[in-house]
Amino acid sequence: MALVDLNALKDDNWDITAARVSEYIDGVNHVARIAELADADPALTRETLRHMMYVPFSLFHPIVEGC
Repeated sequence: MALVDLNALKDDNWDITAARVSEYIDGVNHVARIAELADADPALTRETLRHMMYVPFSLFHPIVEGC
């Protein structure tokens, strides 16, 4: 489940797979279902979701860096 509204963060620089799958991440759909709904390759969807797991940590990085 996304902790932030991914669709609000989406811009033209996003990867095509990330842009497609972001609207189907709801905490209920599994990877295969997200890939099916987004008409995306399941392997690329899985890799995209792995990368998205680290987004919140990168947002906190500047705060922790000075400690």
